[in-house]
Amino acid sequence: MLVDAINASEKTVSHLVVFLQPILDSGHEAVLPNGAKPDSHTYAAILHTTKPGTSVQFDEVVYREMRAVAVYDSKIKHTEDIVEFETALAIRDVVSPLLLKEGKVFSCRFPGVTVNDKAECLRNLFRLRIRQLQSRNQNLR
Repeated sequence: MLVDAINASEKTVSHLVVFLQPILDSGHEAVLPNGAKPDSHTYAAILHTTKPGTSVQFDEVVYREMRAVAVYDSKIKHTEDIVEFETALAIRDVVSPLLLKEGKVFSCRFPGVTVNDKAECLRNLFRLRIRQLQSRNQNLR
């Protein structure tokens, strides 16, 4: 649904959606027992009923967190184009956990980039923009 909403805008030129923190079985702290309060986010033995002694392995990996960044700027046509500093920071916020191998890319679109290297392209775009801003700031001094 999120990707559909992002793509529905005519002004969207790129996006990245990642899933983070895989949950492989019912023993994970984010999996709560039946009857847990609706506001609960993490299992706590003091607050919740006891979990079964044996955890159940999930057939599919589910993820605890999702992060996304969408770039709504018609000026960006190619990977060499510069994005705004705030956009670079947003890209960093989404991409950084991937560097730690905590998740996977769910959806990514960026002009002029092949399917296999989209996440790497966004990492490089962020690094390029930060270097350009640092260089510009040094020249202003």
